[in-house]
Amino acid sequence: MRESPELLERSRFRRRFLTAGVWAFVGKALSVFGAFLVFLIVSGTLCDEDTSAFVYCESAAVIGTIFATAGLHTVIVRVLRSWKNGDYHDSLFAFGLRIVGVYFGAFGVVAVVAVVICSSLDAARILPVSEYLGIVLCWIFLMGANQIVSEFLRGFENFRDAATMGGQTPGALTLAILLSVLIACRMAAIMSLSLVFSIQILAMTATLFWGLFRLSRTAAVQRMVEIKTLPGSNNRTGFRDIISEGLPNLGSQVSTLGVSHLEILMIGQICSGPNVAIYAGMKRLVQLTSAPLLMVNVTLPTFIADLVTQRKLAKLEAILRGSATLCLLPLLFVSSIFIFAPVATISLIFPHEYISGAKTLQLLSLGNIASVATGSCGLLLVMTGRPRHAMLIGIIAAIVFIVTAIPLTSEYGITGMSVAVAGVTAFRNVVCMLLAKRSVGIWTAASLSPKTFRSLSSVFRRFNVKDDGQ
Repeated sequence: MRESPELLERSRFRRRFLTAGVWAFVGKALSVFGAFLVFLIVSGTLCDEDTSAFVYCESAAVIGTIFATAGLHTVIVRVLRSWKNGDYHDSLFAFGLRIVGVYFGAFGVVAVVAVVICSSLDAARILPVSEYLGIVLCWIFLMGANQIVSEFLRGFENFRDAATMGGQTPGALTLAILLSVLIACRMAAIMSLSLVFSIQILAMTATLFWGLFRLSRTAAVQRMVEIKTLPGSNNRTGFRDIISEGLPNLGSQVSTLGVSHLEILMIGQICSGPNVAIYAGMKRLVQLTSAPLLMVNVTLPTFIADLVTQRKLAKLEAILRGSATLCLLPLLFVSSIFIFAPVATISLIFPHEYISGAKTLQLLSLGNIASVATGSCGLLLVMTGRPRHAMLIGIIAAIVFIVTAIPLTSEYGITGMSVAVAGVTAFRNVVCMLLAKRSVGIWTAASLSPKTFRSLSSVFRRFNVKDDGQ
C-alpha cells in the first residue's frame, strides 16, 4: 500500500533530521574531545611556555581562518540547497570557482595584515610572533580550505564526510591523525613544540586531500542531476552576491567565535606565559560541557529554514526549547562540580600548576550555563534572515568585552578575564534571546516544564507538511 504524501514527508523529515543529527553529533563530539585530548598531551609533555605558545598560535590561526573564509559557509550551503531543489541553474563548477576565488582573495588579505602586525608586534611574554608566522599562515590556509570543502559536502547532504572534515576547528580525521602521532612521539620521548606544529600541518593536509577526493565523488553524482536541470535560468550567484551575503555572517562569527579566541591573545600580551596555558585549560574543560549544544547547532540550520518557510513556528519552538533543555540538564550537573569543587577537578585532570585557575573555572562555568540556557537564539536570527541583528548584538558585546577585559585582566590576571567573559557571554545571549522572541515570535530558552518534552516528542510523532504551524 502506497504511503500518503503526508506520511512520506514526515518520514523524510525524521530521516534527514536524524541523519544530520547523528553525524553532526559524532563529528562534533570527536572534534571537541579530540581537541581536549590534544591539549592534555601537549600540556603534559611540553613546558608551560611551549604549551602557551601552541595555544597562542592556535587561537591566532582560528581568528585568521574566520576572516579568510569570509562567511562563505552559509553561502555555500544555501546556494547548493537551492540548486539541488531545481531553483538554481548556474554551473556548479563556475560557482565553485567563484568561492575559491573569494577564499584566496580573503586569505591574501589576512596574510598581508598578519605580516604587517608581526612587523610591529612582538609577544615577548610568550614568543616572537614572527618566529611562527609561516606555520600560522599554513594553519589558516589549510583550516579554511578544509571548512570550504566541508560546507560543500554538507550542502550536498553528505553529512558523514562533512562531519569527518570538521569546520573552523580541526575535524575528526585531523585530530585522529594528530592524536595518533602525538601519542607515538610521547611514548618515544621525542616531543617538541616544532614537532607538534609539524604534525598539526601534516594532519590537516592529509584531511584536505581526503576531503577533495570525497567531494569529487559527491559532485560527480550531483552533476548527473545538474544535467537534467531545465536550462534557461539566469539565477546566478556572482562575486558581489557571495561577498554581500558572507560579510554579515563574518561579522557575527568575529564577534562570537573570534572574541573567544581573542581572549587568549589578550592574555598573552598582558599576563605571563604560563597563564595562557592555565586559562586555555580551564576554557577547554568548560567547553566540553557545552559540546551538546554545539552539536545541536550544527544540526539545526536547514530545519530552522524549512520550518520557518512553512510557518510551523510552534514546532520550531518545541525543537529549540526542547534541545536547549536536554543540553542544559547534564550541564548543570557537571558545572556544579566545577563550581563547588574546582580544585579537586583540576587536580584530577591537569598538572598541579593549573590549580591557580580554580576561580577561572568557576566563573567560566557560570557564563557557560547562561549561554546554554538561552539556547540557539543566535542561530535562529541568522537562519531567519536576520544575520545583521545577530552581528549587531555581537559587535556591541565585543566592544563591551574589550573595554572591560583589558583593565580587569591587567589588574586581576586570568580571573579578571574570566569575569569579563562570563558577564559578556550572559549579556550577549540574553539580549539575543529577547530579540529572537520579538522578531521571530518564539522562545529558544530551556524550560524544565514537562510540556516542553511532550511538545518536542510530538514534533516527530505527528509532523505533517500540511499543518498550519500551530
